Amino acid sequence: MENIYFCIAISFLFIHELDAIKAKEWKLFIILRDLKEEQAYSIWLAMHLPVFLFPLLILSNFMDPYTILIYKIGLDIFLIFHLFLHFLFRNHKEYQFKSLQSNLYIAFTAIFAIFDLTFT
Repeated sequence: MENIYFCIAISFLFIHELDAIKAKEWKLFIILRDLKEEQAYSIWLAMHLPVFLFPLLILSNFMDPYTILIYKIGLDIFLIFHLFLHFLFRNHKEYQFKSLQSNLYIAFTAIFAIFDLTFT
């Protein structure tokens, strides 16, 4: 039970990242936005290997407990920061996360990261 908030936060992150493909989030990134669509998509997709792998390594107890705790706290902080990044980019011409559903995925990721930091 100790990781329930972390697991929920990561689940919302994974859903958001799937939604980010539909929203073509790579168009917000300086280096990727000028590439051809197919190339930018391929690089964007590859960049997400660590986004999916890192939380799974934390949950697998692959590392010692202290390292897991430090990485988990760091990831929680990033997930909260991620919400603020979306807030900052909300008026960018290529920003496509306009639906309530998309915004709930982003917000719940941060909310459950805050719960994890608070109750861990």
